[in-house]
Amino acid sequence: MTEPAETTLSEHASKQLLAEYGVSVARERVAQDPDGAARAAAEPGNPAVLFYLGMAQLGLGRTAEAADILSRALDLADPDRAFRVKAAVLLAHALRLLSRQDESEQVLRAALLTDPDHPELLCSLGHHLERLNRPDDAIAAYQSAARGRFGPMLDYHDFTCRDVQPLSRIAAIHLARGDSAAAAAEARKALAIRPEAPEPRHLPAAALLDRRRYRQAQRQLRIILAAHPQDHRAHNAFGVSLALQGDHEAAVQAFELALAHEPDDLDAICNLALSRHALGDFPRARDAWEDALKHSPCHVPAWLGLARTYLRAGAYQAGARCYEMAALHSGYAPDVISEIAASRSALSRMAGRAAPEEQIL
Repeated sequence: MTEPAETTLSEHASKQLLAEYGVSVARERVAQDPDGAARAAAEPGNPAVLFYLGMAQLGLGRTAEAADILSRALDLADPDRAFRVKAAVLLAHALRLLSRQDESEQVLRAALLTDPDHPELLCSLGHHLERLNRPDDAIAAYQSAARGRFGPMLDYHDFTCRDVQPLSRIAAIHLARGDSAAAAAEARKALAIRPEAPEPRHLPAAALLDRRRYRQAQRQLRIILAAHPQDHRAHNAFGVSLALQGDHEAAVQAFELALAHEPDDLDAICNLALSRHALGDFPRARDAWEDALKHSPCHVPAWLGLARTYLRAGAYQAGARCYEMAALHSGYAPDVISEIAASRSALSRMAGRAAPEEQIL
């Protein structure tokens, strides 16, 4: 609580005071006393107050409330308000969490009509397209972000959206495709711009994994983790190195460490599911896949992984349903259809089974 004797508040103290009223406001509005904080909380038509209140609600996990508040803030704000881009990015994120994928993309596309070169909007669009299994479109958005411009205002920007974030995500997409050389090149660009940035520092080691240079990669990752023990990306990459060598029990521990530091790390969640599946721990593998789908309901690898886990456990009907979702969200991609066809012999046994999925439910 703010001390009652304080009559003039710093910006930081004013934010804390506003937070006590359920409002978080920075430069757009600074309360100098408790009365000012109370007045800010009582102004539901002030788009700046709504923006910060929506941001606070999102941080508290109140996603539906945040989406409603941020939507009202965008409706009420004048086109030149500095926080509009950030509000659109946060609203799109909230809508993704609510599985309202089409609306999320519509918000970003609408904002890009006004600010077509804004790196933060383009980065958010790239992230959205990745989750929809559209890697080529995501790369195009990230490349545009790296060439983008923020505009005249200095407030509200995440300047890494013009360099380290898009380059790191492009590198990660290349890694997922097995192109370690391209991934390493993008990672080097990112590190040359911001050597201290956390996003790309594990990527050179991860590129070594793709070339089966496991021990060299592990040496690099141990150095990173000694200096940055909370780096969830490095923990995840270390887990991958262990899983690739068949040590899934140790890999599970590494993935759990990654998630302890960043519970929303989708890659670590999926990798944890893969290792639990490899260990035959199908109930907890299923739980991890379902957790991944809560974070990204259109995530095709998670639907495929969940289908494989159900099939391996003998739950053929559940596996078939998951394959249907994977096909739908992939746009009926040939590789997904090919896997479904290869699994047809197992799926054909569904009719003769008496709800075997109860084994892992």
